[in-house]
Amino acid sequence: MSKERRIPAFFRLHGCFSKFDTRCYVGRVTGIENWREMNSDEIKLRFLQLLTRQYYEVVPKKYRTFCVFNARLIQIVLSHYFIHSELMPCQIWLSRPDDCIALGFLGSKPGPGGGWDGHVACRAGDYFIDASVYHFNEAASMDMPDAVLVQRFNQLSHVLGRFTISDSNLLWWHQPPDGVDPTPPQENQADLNLYAAQLIQHLDAMLANSRKFVGTHAEYDRIDATKVGD
Repeated sequence: MSKERRIPAFFRLHGCFSKFDTRCYVGRVTGIENWREMNSDEIKLRFLQLLTRQYYEVVPKKYRTFCVFNARLIQIVLSHYFIHSELMPCQIWLSRPDDCIALGFLGSKPGPGGGWDGHVACRAGDYFIDASVYHFNEAASMDMPDAVLVQRFNQLSHVLGRFTISDSNLLWWHQPPDGVDPTPPQENQADLNLYAAQLIQHLDAMLANSRKFVGTHAEYDRIDATKVGD
């Protein structure tokens, strides 16, 4: 197989034949005037924002509570675009003025249909996407975004990241508790491949036909950059 055939069709469409030539396709597609000065981290962040915003435009919303499925699906899509990622097992907390609600690794036993007690997001560098925070819609009786992009804390800490829902409601991601097996189970590979292909096709079409790489939706423009200890 030639080198060109290994590059996603979107890259080839815009004359970029190397997975390291990311600034090229961003400049050609988005119309960003200073794309030559952008570093790879800035480019990757723009793509992660786009993926987070568009995820449930393709993936059926019935998967909004399927954390393992979503994390593995996002990993497949990012790999297609030559963005390294990894599964990030975690415990997630919703902090409210009067109480806190935790999700993942709580020692609960799976029901008759099976299941996994943990929680997992997909991490790409300094950011991670969690497309399964919908769990809290019912548990907390409050509206939650379908998917969030969070900046990972870059200091040695048990806390992985934070996302602001409102002035008084926060989501916190923590390392899994000690003594648990954090390994996520496998998912149906045929379903993963199906929706990954559809999502990639959707993203390629958006990137090829739009000069806006990132929208203006407030929940994705507001990335929590707060560091532990600030």
